[in-house]
Amino acid sequence: MIFSFTLVLALFLLAPGFAFVAGVYSGGFRTRLEASPPPPNSVITLALVTSGALAAHFVLSAMYGLGFGGNYPNPYAVALHLPQASEAERGADLLWVLSNLSAITIATFFATRLFIGWQLRSHGLVRNALYGWLAEATAAEGAIAYVVTSLELNGAAIGYEGVLEYMTLDSSKRIVSLVLIDCELFTLVAKGGMVHRVRNPRQTPLENIVLAGDAIRNVAFTPIGVKAS
Repeated sequence: MIFSFTLVLALFLLAPGFAFVAGVYSGGFRTRLEASPPPPNSVITLALVTSGALAAHFVLSAMYGLGFGGNYPNPYAVALHLPQASEAERGADLLWVLSNLSAITIATFFATRLFIGWQLRSHGLVRNALYGWLAEATAAEGAIAYVVTSLELNGAAIGYEGVLEYMTLDSSKRIVSLVLIDCELFTLVAKGGMVHRVRNPRQTPLENIVLAGDAIRNVAFTPIGVKAS
């Protein structure tokens, strides 16, 4: 397969957009939840990549257009004239274009990551977009989780109660896995038309437990403390 110069240039120009998406979905380092990005072929991903790339290139082009680039040539003008450049100039021009694209891509990633981290601390809109039904859990200083599993003991469902340490969500906001610390086991027993939670205390709580999404039947949370908005 032979790639044309225009296609290769377009892929490089989209690099800041991919960095933007990476920055958005790595901003969860400030919470106990990690959200997975939408599928690569989804409309949301296309919109995020395109808008992120446009915003980054707008900033870079504005800097050169307003003279913040000093006497250095505008990399976009250089890129457009690459096919017409002489063999001797083409290498230096390509290096200059790629250097600018690399710089704006790296800057986009870290700027987006810091912005999303700030938004997660102070605003609910971004939390709702990233975490959906679990948004409120990210606003808490911590949470006690009650996890009912698909495992059973003598017909009773087995569950775990513990402090939520970490949770990963897929692009549909479903739980992929979660980690609990200081866990206690309990069972759910039906008696007299009611469901009762029977604790099974241990001398020493389980230090931690990792549960995969396919083993989780239901989850409930009790916030430990709520962050100031």
